[in-house]
Amino acid sequence: MGRHMLTYHVAVPLAVVAVLVLVGVPVASAIRVAIAAGCASMVLMMVTGGMHHGRHGRSHDAASGASAVKTRSR
Repeated sequence: MGRHMLTYHVAVPLAVVAVLVLVGVPVASAIRVAIAAGCASMVLMMVTGGMHHGRHGRSHDAASGASAVKTRSR
């Protein structure tokens, strides 16, 4: 859980601020846009499930469930 916090709450907004300041946007405005971008990235993460592909796949759940059934029947 800590990794997504760093990515979506810290890294994305900091990257947005850095890019906007380099382009010439005032710092206060860049921070406001970065906050909005951080919120949008969190919403996107929640909508898409927020999991890395292959981390908690269904095949893993199905395999563990099948092995649990086999173990109980013995």
